[in-house]
Amino acid sequence: LQRPECNFLSEFSAPDMQRLRKMIIDMVLATDMARHLEIVAQFQNRLSTGGLDLSTKEDRSLLQRMTIKCSDISNPAKPILVYDRWVENVLEEFYSQGDIEKSLKMPVTAFMDRTRPTPAKCQIGFINFIVLPTFKLWTGYVQTPEVLKTLEDNLERWKVIEEQERA
Repeated sequence: LQRPECNFLSEFSAPDMQRLRKMIIDMVLATDMARHLEIVAQFQNRLSTGGLDLSTKEDRSLLQRMTIKCSDISNPAKPILVYDRWVENVLEEFYSQGDIEKSLKMPVTAFMDRTRPTPAKCQIGFINFIVLPTFKLWTGYVQTPEVLKTLEDNLERWKVIEEQERA
């Protein structure tokens, strides 16, 4: 953006830049899992009380937050090769955090101890309590049954893996 030929925002007015900045901050904050239930509940409430009114700024913002929220948690709804790669990366991030916690003589957070890996349990919980309920709600607004099918298939795969780990 510092190079004039690359600055696609150069023609924005100051008020437009302020709105864009606010929107970007709102979208980043929407990915915070601490706000997950709040955003999903707001979306569910709007759908159950007559639906979204996209002529209002509030409902457009809510739709944007829900869209980015679904995108942020969507990896379990992707084809298995993509999803497996994502799981590997997330687990490495978790285990790195657990390593740091151990080195600081702190208790290791659940799912973050590489000496006791539980990826199936972790993914089953994430899908059952976060992803599946969110995508079922989303699919009520945007018809995407293939996404739910992939998500449910991936959940079943993790359940089989968990059964095999117990055996």
